[in-house]
Amino acid sequence: MNASILITVDVDDDYANSSTKFMPLSWQSVELCKVISDSINSLACFATFFVRADQQIYNTFGDYAYMFYNHNSLWKYILSRGNEVAFHSHLIGKNSFARYVMQPVHEGLENIDRSLDAVFKSGFHITSSRLSGFPMNDELFTLINSYNITHDSSCFPGFQSQMQNCSTWPYRLTQPFKLNTLLGTQQQNLDIIEIPLLIDDIKAPYDDKPKPRYINLTYHTKYFMKAIHNCHRQLSNNWPKSTHYYNLIMHPDEVNSHVHPGKHELYSFSLKTVIANISQLLKFLESSYTSVKSETICKVIA
Repeated sequence: MNASILITVDVDDDYANSSTKFMPLSWQSVELCKVISDSINSLACFATFFVRADQQIYNTFGDYAYMFYNHNSLWKYILSRGNEVAFHSHLIGKNSFARYVMQPVHEGLENIDRSLDAVFKSGFHITSSRLSGFPMNDELFTLINSYNITHDSSCFPGFQSQMQNCSTWPYRLTQPFKLNTLLGTQQQNLDIIEIPLLIDDIKAPYDDKPKPRYINLTYHTKYFMKAIHNCHRQLSNNWPKSTHYYNLIMHPDEVNSHVHPGKHELYSFSLKTVIANISQLLKFLESSYTSVKSETICKVIA
């Protein structure tokens, strides 16, 4: 059997995923993407950087593609190292007043349309997407397909509410699959490969019971590797003859000690831990598979 490591970095605002409190809107961790890229590449691995473009960015900076324009040289550097720069949109997020908002479905579709249009006009050739906080539906995938998005990595296996409006989304499929959609009474094949995030039931010290969580590279190594071992067993049982894809996630602020100065029982908030986790992952997979490679989301073949 073969294994593929997919390292993904969601370039969100500080605290977007690591705090339940209202925090001031801050983007100071974006510049850390360079050192994150360099560190990952030093291990002969590659990463997909999902860069935000959405209504929140427009409300705050006046341009949907602001993060692409304002950090243009950063993304070009990351691309030059063999990594991927992709599209990321939050349809539940904080506005400039640090309040959480959720867009209705029709507004969300307009958000995606305007955001993708602005990103393509910025000069970046985007073929992968990750959409957060939006119940997936057939209209959405038809829309991103119209922008020639060929790969999407928005699926959280087992989160049924995310897929309730999508006609042909397998409920617990954890490996890449071709996405179809149902428009009216006619099924249409889309040129989109869905690459689900890797999920495991993880029990942090403060949890009463294990909770389904995506596997984050900034978890303390003992929790990270336990989740990897669990996923390896599941993949080996369910897909004994297929390539196994380990789709992992992190965010720039999770390695920023100024944003997260205190200790956390699940997250290490350390780039050193990220590198240690990738090294441990490589060692384990190389002992378990015939071949192991690292690739970007847009390289996945279903």
